[in-house]
Amino acid sequence: MDHPAIVLVHGTRFARGQWQPQLPALAAEFPVAAVDLPGHGRRAAEPWNLDRAADIVAEAVRDLDAGPALVVGHSLGGYVSLHFARRHPDLLAGLVLMGASVATTGPLAVPYRLVASLVARLPAARLTRWNDRLLRRLYPPEVVDATIADGYAFHTLPVAWRDVMAGSTRRAWRRCAHRCSSSTGSGTGCSAPGSGSSPGPVPEPGSS
Repeated sequence: MDHPAIVLVHGTRFARGQWQPQLPALAAEFPVAAVDLPGHGRRAAEPWNLDRAADIVAEAVRDLDAGPALVVGHSLGGYVSLHFARRHPDLLAGLVLMGASVATTGPLAVPYRLVASLVARLPAARLTRWNDRLLRRLYPPEVVDATIADGYAFHTLPVAWRDVMAGSTRRAWRRCAHRCSSSTGSGTGCSAPGSGSSPGPVPEPGSS
């Protein structure tokens, strides 16, 4: 049986460099790609749009030319991956969502709305220094160097989180879970996020 394609979708404020530690090992056995979402990394100048983000994942699946893909999304990338599953079900072999809560509304979402508001008010240079120091304190250079080199999409965070916290995530997950449970014979599968996960204010490289 051929190995499935894998597409990796980065988390909040990061870019494809987040996955640099995983890419060489995966590429030895699987067709694999990591994407930059709109407003992040090499697409920093592109306005954030959730539909466009899902379509970028679809483009990566098609470019790998290995059939439907296992899509791995972290934090913001988890929500994009879920939207991809709704928008392009024919390209989906399975989902792995990390740090992407089923519930993005209600009292638990309040701190994240406050963080998004604060990020919009703080200078990007100061946020960059804070993030660089945090990542270097927590992880060795081989894990974080590519992430730091890609920079941070602070300008995109508020509008991206607004989309995530618009209230459709729980409904989207239920539809996806229903599709997966009714397609067990086709090999499609979904790995559910924990209900206590956050919308991803501080996702870190290699974490779940």
